[in-house]
Amino acid sequence: MTDLTSQRFQGRDGAELAWREIGRRAARVLLHGLIGSGRSCPAAAWPSDRRARGYRVILPDLRGHGDSARPHDPARYPPDILADDGLALIDQLGLDDYRLAGYSAGGKVVLRLLARGARPARAVVGGQGIDALDAESDRTGGYRSMLAAAANGDTSRPGSPEEASAHRVLRSCTSEVRPRLRFKLAQEFG
Repeated sequence: MTDLTSQRFQGRDGAELAWREIGRRAARVLLHGLIGSGRSCPAAAWPSDRRARGYRVILPDLRGHGDSARPHDPARYPPDILADDGLALIDQLGLDDYRLAGYSAGGKVVLRLLARGARPARAVVGGQGIDALDAESDRTGGYRSMLAAAANGDTSRPGSPEEASAHRVLRSCTSEVRPRLRFKLAQEFG
């Protein structure tokens, strides 16, 4: 997959960001984890038979990763900038019927995209501490509330207690469950 040509789009703040894609059928947007890139995503999480089926797999490089802009000014990384970048890519590509998945840091971005109004047909979040969904923990309530709000089409008002809660939940997500992500991708993404 390293031979995919990097394409460019502009983030909402004008930063030049990169993505790659392969295939032409129904769109699947896959977000990589920390220190990764779109180029590394398929080898880590996307079964090769899915690529062979011709799905349109969209692999962005998150800001500060891969071929995307790497601003050195901390002010260029305000809260939710990665979600803003994701929404800009979805808008630029005109995606309205797509599936969205992310692992680790990419999973956090998926949650923020949902909270900010992204409406994929399906979403998969991996590497976020599955214990918060599978069993009761101190994070269970926050996760379930955030996912229910996203499913209902609710968005968080910037600066609201709900948004602060979502940020706390996202900061607390640290477990890695890559094998479960592969299973969920195969199940949910066809």
